[in-house]
This record gives sequence, C-alpha cells and structure tokens, in this order.
Amino acid sequence: MLIREATTEDWAAIWPFFRTVVAAGETLTYPLDLGKEEA
Repeated sequence: MLIREATTEDWAAIWPFFRTVVAAGETLTYPLDLGKEEA
C-alpha cells in the first residue's frame, strides 16, 4: 500500500466523503454548511 500526500487533483475524490463527515457534525470542527469551494 502506498500512502501519499493528497494533491489538488485528488480533491474531486476526497470531497464526497469529506463533506459527509463534516455534515454529520460529530468529528470535525468545521462549519456544518461548509461548501466545496471553502473547504
């Protein structure tokens, strides 16, 4: 397994699960309405 730092090109794949985690409001201290551009 290769673990590497995320790049700008990875953002489209990261956003869906990142948004799900943020929207739940249970684990991260981000605004619940955080949008893709602000993230």
